[in-house]
Amino acid sequence: MKWKVKLGDLVEVAWEDAQGFYNEKLSDVKLASATNIGELVRYNRKTVTLRTGHYSDDGSGDFFIVPTGWITSMKAIRRK
Repeated sequence: MKWKVKLGDLVEVAWEDAQGFYNEKLSDVKLASATNIGELVRYNRKTVTLRTGHYSDDGSGDFFIVPTGWITSMKAIRRK
């Protein structure tokens, strides 16, 4: 997928996640919709990685990674 975002942008990523269902009707079985916001720090054909928190100048912090095939949209909220 091609998105109009660049490394360092603050982005909103909408994606669909797997769920498990037990003792449910087939009509109720669906993917879970999710949204994450963070600084785009890495992306390639397989994954997108966001930094969602910083701890220090050494690069440590909180990160979120999602397979690109699960992403339904990604848009820049603030450009770098």
